[in-house]
Amino acid sequence: MSKEIIAVMGAGEMGHAIGLFFAFSGHPVRLFDIQSHVLENAKESIEKKWEALKRKVRVEKSVDDVLPIVYTEKIEDALRSADLVIEAIPEVLEWKADLFRSIANIIPSHAILASNTSSISMETLSGYVKTPEKFLGLHFFNPAEKMKLVELIPSSHTASTVMDVARNILENTGKKVLWIRKDRPGFAVNRMIAPTQILTNAILEEKLILPEAFDAHFTKLPGVPPFEMLDYVGLDTAVHTMEYYQKHLDPAFAPGGYLTDKIQKHELGRKTGVGIYRWEGDSPVKLDVSPDPDLGVRHVKAIMVNEAYRLLKEGVLNSAEEVDYGLQYGLNNRPLMKGITRETIQEMIQSLEYLADRFRIEYFRPEKSLTNGIDP
Repeated sequence: MSKEIIAVMGAGEMGHAIGLFFAFSGHPVRLFDIQSHVLENAKESIEKKWEALKRKVRVEKSVDDVLPIVYTEKIEDALRSADLVIEAIPEVLEWKADLFRSIANIIPSHAILASNTSSISMETLSGYVKTPEKFLGLHFFNPAEKMKLVELIPSSHTASTVMDVARNILENTGKKVLWIRKDRPGFAVNRMIAPTQILTNAILEEKLILPEAFDAHFTKLPGVPPFEMLDYVGLDTAVHTMEYYQKHLDPAFAPGGYLTDKIQKHELGRKTGVGIYRWEGDSPVKLDVSPDPDLGVRHVKAIMVNEAYRLLKEGVLNSAEEVDYGLQYGLNNRPLMKGITRETIQEMIQSLEYLADRFRIEYFRPEKSLTNGIDP
């Protein structure tokens, strides 16, 4: 039985990783970008990943013999006969809207259209597509060819049959699917870690703690330390996301002068070789410093739990188990909600009040359901 044809719009880091994942799963992939050098970089990156993989599985075939990927600058060629079209361009609403308008009369009538946005509302994006009933969000996590989780996000227009088809395609490739129950900024997993951006921004603005001293708390834990993560995803991407949250979630997400200055200098992190850290390849160069004694893991955990309580109150997810499922497969994180007691809640409340008072940021104040000790 032939597999669905996947067209990926945007061959940047996330786009070509999504294409690589589907190609590894045996799906024919059409990778589109308007910039030839982006396509060339994508092909080079995919070939390197294949060379590393084939040494492990001991095969001699070339990437072109094994992976059914077509690279193209012609949007018509990318969309021809496509069954699932995934938009994976940068987090700029105007760019996404322009792309959706440009493909409105080219995309096959049967095709499902998805956005890989990590934050922008499906309801907002659905206003720019021709057939909103066939449109949904498929939020992959980085690196997409390795991370298990995909968030499945409907708008109010998305047909239930479209949700089921998309979920089946993903599950048949081995992905873990988290169904987002209500379309809210950041959806679930990114929303839970979003307040960490408020904290890192506040630390940068306060100028009392070195990023290394904060990140040092996280080096032996699963995942990437907070400041290193900002550099890894790109400070431009982080600022775009913060500005969106600032407008649609809370003013506390406004990026400060440090990050704004970095953007103006085009010091964007790993991809430019310098950001918060200086980078050598895929590794940041850090000072060897001791962990800061006043701010650390307990504060990040507290703000994530606080945000999880907000998500449950808003109806984005249905249960604490869904929270932990998303964190496990989306961030390789340990359970956040499992094992919470009234004692640990009191410790989190103290951490949240400390952050709110120290940085004068009301968003850090504990949620009412948390202070009442209500089970999530």
